[in-house]
Amino acid sequence: MMNGNVLRPVSEDLRSHKLLAWILLGGFVFTASLAEGVYAAHDAEPSQRFRFLTMLGLMALLWYWFVQEMRSHRPALPMDMGIFLFALWFILVPYYFWRYERGRGLLKVVGLVGMWVLTWALGALAAFVLA
Repeated sequence: MMNGNVLRPVSEDLRSHKLLAWILLGGFVFTASLAEGVYAAHDAEPSQRFRFLTMLGLMALLWYWFVQEMRSHRPALPMDMGIFLFALWFILVPYYFWRYERGRGLLKVVGLVGMWVLTWALGALAAFVLA
């Protein structure tokens, strides 16, 4: 204890940031998919602003999620990882997870894809129920 503050281990801090990244990413994908379902239920096309903000939010949260997952491994990342992730995320994310965590890392990628499929299905279900 130092000045009344309890010092937490670094690993606990890393876990909480990783969990926050998963929650934020999952919540955003879920909300965006539900909004797409509502648009589809009303036979309306989402606005360009909505599409832009969804893509921008997804890329920002994917970047945050990826950085939090890689913090414990400290890989030598390129100077502007955001642009690389935006352009080549489908190659970079599985590669880094395979390189640093092997099978466990690929399970995280499968979990990410599964989360997207589940939220897409929930959005389709919302469109079906509201139609």
